Amino acid sequence: MFAPFRRHRTHALLLACAVLLGTMAACGDRDGSPGSGGGDAELVKALGRLADTENIRTSVRFADEAVTMHFPRKTGSVKWRGLIGRGSARLQPEVIRLPDYDIRLDNSEYVVTAGGSSRDVSLVAGGQFPVEVTRKLVAAGWRDDGGGLVAPPVLTGDGLQFLSIAMPRVHGEGGDLFVGGDDANWDDVRAAPERSLAANPTFRALAGCLGDVVAAYFRTRTRDERTYMIAAGVLRAGAGSSKPAKVVVCSSWSTAEDMDRSVTEQRQEYAHDRPAEVFRDVTVTALGGGLHMVRATAGTAEPDAILAMVDDGNAPGMQYG
Repeated sequence: MFAPFRRHRTHALLLACAVLLGTMAACGDRDGSPGSGGGDAELVKALGRLADTENIRTSVRFADEAVTMHFPRKTGSVKWRGLIGRGSARLQPEVIRLPDYDIRLDNSEYVVTAGGSSRDVSLVAGGQFPVEVTRKLVAAGWRDDGGGLVAPPVLTGDGLQFLSIAMPRVHGEGGDLFVGGDDANWDDVRAAPERSLAANPTFRALAGCLGDVVAAYFRTRTRDERTYMIAAGVLRAGAGSSKPAKVVVCSSWSTAEDMDRSVTEQRQEYAHDRPAEVFRDVTVTALGGGLHMVRATAGTAEPDAILAMVDDGNAPGMQYG
């Protein structure tokens, strides 16, 4: 079931960077400041694995789990715990149990998940040992159907029913592990760089706007029958420290009028109620351009809050219809 290792990650990153050069600074610039166009190499690399399809564009989660999983132990602060497992909604509830099956998120290059409903796919990129994962999952009841491992409809035992729900299908290639829903297509995380989200103008612009992040969410939403895109991330600079986290929210609108309205609404909502309690030193800026982009930056003691708001459609000033 495990195909030979596909050595295309480096090539994917190089090609993705080449694509990005047309509109923003080189990926080699690692200052990581929002909108610098640099320092986003890990995020761009992850987008370079995802196929540019309607299903995949609906929702993307990214996390540098090798970094985020060590934050609470490193700082002793509970505020960073919410970032653990953020790269995969499927795997996050089972993150403590995963090492029992040799699934090591903290040993990966990154974890990225894309797609909706039963067609979502999580990629644990690098640092995995699929043969050992297979051995342990088969012993627990998974079966090989020729295209990966499939969980039985019902598993009994200590928490295994929840693990089977989280991982209905599993597949490994080289040092990567794929986990997906019942209708997942593994080709969605094997994209050729030129047909990946890294080559999608809106995704690449949003990634550049975010900068160097340890976790990020992208969502495609609809408001007043018009589609817009939103991305939020937690900046790598200062992450895991005792200082407030720095978060960035970038959005792309259909028209300049929608962009201006969003700027006004974001400024208003960040100043009131729950957003005012969570976020400090908020700056909202209209970047304009052909994608009608807006960027908001803030400090917070709850770095996972903005990710949850984007996921739920409740980001300040950007509630979807």
